[in-house]
Amino acid sequence: MILDYSSDMAVSMILLVDAEVKAAKNADINWATRVWLWRHGFISIAPQVFDFDNHDPEDYLSHAQHRLRACKIDEPLIPLFHDKRMFDQLLNAYDEYLPECYGVITDGEVRLFDNEESRSIDDLVTAPPTGGLVVKPTEGMGGRGVDVIESNGDSLRLNHKQHDPSDVMTAIKEHTDSLLYERVQQADYATDIYPDASNTLRIITMIDPDTDQAFIARAVHRFGTDASAPVDNWSRGGICAGVDLETGNLMEVAETPGGGKLKRRKDHPNTGAPVTGTEVENWEMIQEEICSIAEYLSRTPYIGWDVIVTDHAFKIIEANGRPGPNTMQIPGPMLTDERVQRFYCHHDVI
Repeated sequence: MILDYSSDMAVSMILLVDAEVKAAKNADINWATRVWLWRHGFISIAPQVFDFDNHDPEDYLSHAQHRLRACKIDEPLIPLFHDKRMFDQLLNAYDEYLPECYGVITDGEVRLFDNEESRSIDDLVTAPPTGGLVVKPTEGMGGRGVDVIESNGDSLRLNHKQHDPSDVMTAIKEHTDSLLYERVQQADYATDIYPDASNTLRIITMIDPDTDQAFIARAVHRFGTDASAPVDNWSRGGICAGVDLETGNLMEVAETPGGGKLKRRKDHPNTGAPVTGTEVENWEMIQEEICSIAEYLSRTPYIGWDVIVTDHAFKIIEANGRPGPNTMQIPGPMLTDERVQRFYCHHDVI
């Protein structure tokens, strides 16, 4: 399964081994299980996210298939997704679905864009727009290096903790290469489930090799927790629930409390708000528009979209040309879908 090396296979193998080394440190499994996982192309985190008790391992896209093959589907255009400024320009035709970008921070210096009102960064920080501000690195993913700034009456909150304006400005200027965005106001259902994070949809689109049309292969709704806030990333302690693609209803919640084995529940572990059965607002419109945008970017046929649902539409926070196999397969294995199989076969992934 993992012997068909391409010219840069050595680098991919190193990255795969590095991922295993990191996963093994937190994996409470015996050596027999670990060897079984390796034989099937999985790293040691797999039992925490995949249900091998009820599904054949061959039904899952493995970590080896992901790292050694699927990661190459969108090459050489992967850099378009890594640089947020480049990505914003790429989607200029769909800018109504992008959060407003106020400026760039380079080596502690802040430069605001389109500053017709001569607004200073101090004005923007001390009186942030409704919803607040988000500072995120120009490059990078996984919620690392993200700061959230909100107004709290006469004071400011930085990552949900009260701070003086001078402290917030200092935190902003500590960023070396970052962008300053509006903090998108998410739809009420998402706030009701967990208010202290921007709770995002991860939507995987693929371009059908037979029809050249985009389809949604999988959608998962992530929610922040007290461990992950102000972000919702699974790797930071967030939770997720699969989305029924037909109805837009949320499935069971998946969590790994304390980094342990995957557990299922129907509510949020901190707020107690019901999750299972909740309908994602604007779901039909989101499907149509995301597929339209995916077809616009059809030269990159494999995209993971991070989307915040708003009251009337949605905003694309970022996109990834190498969507990982973990979170998107927590609701169940992807290779049981014939369209997904056909896509991966066409691109020599399976």
